[in-house]
Amino acid sequence: MGFNKRYINKESLMEYKKQGLQNLINFIKKPDSLIIEDDFSEKVCNVVLKTDEKYLFVELAKIGFY
Repeated sequence: MGFNKRYINKESLMEYKKQGLQNLINFIKKPDSLIIEDDFSEKVCNVVLKTDEKYLFVELAKIGFY
């Protein structure tokens, strides 16, 4: 079993956004470690990791992601 890390940046988040909210959630929550490359990505990841899924769309809209 390996240690999974993922590099997160605005471009990668925008690509997963196109695939739907559930794919975006999995992209952020599945790896063991996130390497966040910019402030915008940090905001998005914090919202996804800390917000209940039924309020997620609203919270992401507040920071300008949706």
